[in-house]
Formats: sequence, C-alpha cells, structure tokens
Amino acid sequence: MSTRTGARRTGTACAAVGLATLIAGCSGEQSAENSEPAGVSAEAAYCQQVNAFKTASNLVATVFSSSTPPTAAMLQNAFTGMQTQLHVLGANPPAAIKADIEVMATDIDAVVTAFSNNDWALSTLTTGPDAAALQQRLNNPAAATASNDLKAWAAANCGITSATVAS
Repeated sequence: MSTRTGARRTGTACAAVGLATLIAGCSGEQSAENSEPAGVSAEAAYCQQVNAFKTASNLVATVFSSSTPPTAAMLQNAFTGMQTQLHVLGANPPAAIKADIEVMATDIDAVVTAFSNNDWALSTLTTGPDAAALQQRLNNPAAATASNDLKAWAAANCGITSATVAS
C-alpha cells in the first residue's frame, strides 16, 4: 500500500470517528428509558430520548476506542443504533433544536448509507468511492454547530452534560 493510500485510509477513518463524535454530542455515561411514563412532561420525556441517544452514541465511541479495528457487525450495530435514536429525537423535537436534529439525522443517514454501500467494512469505505463524499460531509461546520446546540440544550433543559469522547 502506498503512503498516500494509507494516509487517505487513515484520514477517512479518523473522519468517520470525528463525525461520530460530532453526532454523539451528548455522549456521556447516563442512560435512560426511551418510553414516556405516565405523568411525565413532554420536555422530561424528550430528555429521556436524549439520554437514549447518548447511550447509542456511547456505543459508537466504544467501537472506535478499541485497539483493534471494529468488525462490520460492530459498525452496523453502533451506527444504525445511533441513527434510530436520532430519528426518535427528530419525531417531535423542541423548536429550539429542531433544525439541529435534522442536520444530525441527515449526517448519520449519510454515514449509514456510505457504510452500507461498502458492506460495513471500514477499510473498504476509507478507500472506496464514498470516501471523498463522506470526508466532505464530515468537514461540514453545520454538523459541529448542530452537535453543540444539542449539547447546550440538553445541559440547560435536562441537566445532561457531555463527556469528552476520544477521537
């Protein structure tokens, strides 16, 4: 493998982890149920959904924190879990973060599509035709803004703070 191909593979892999980190803006150690108990306000129920998203985000961070490359099954489970939780958040978001959730959901959909197109193989994704498009999406400042907005909203309205996710 040439140095240039190795650098591109490493760069795209790092970018995939970077997007997971951006999307996983509320990643931390709390977890919560995804159902709305009787008598719970809409905001409290949404905070529970944010916690469920955070749990899914933690799984993505865990997949990439190992010293061994993640398997296709690990990647698929982690990213589709995060995708599902983002779409749950997108079903009825507070107005203040609605656009941010839409950006994050669009981004995770693109990541899931790119991985799916490459049989969930990180090595194939980083060298295949989807690599450049994914890299461009990962460098989009709107993703960072959306993640930061969700973090701020979660801290102010739910008392949820994010932990630093290693990238």
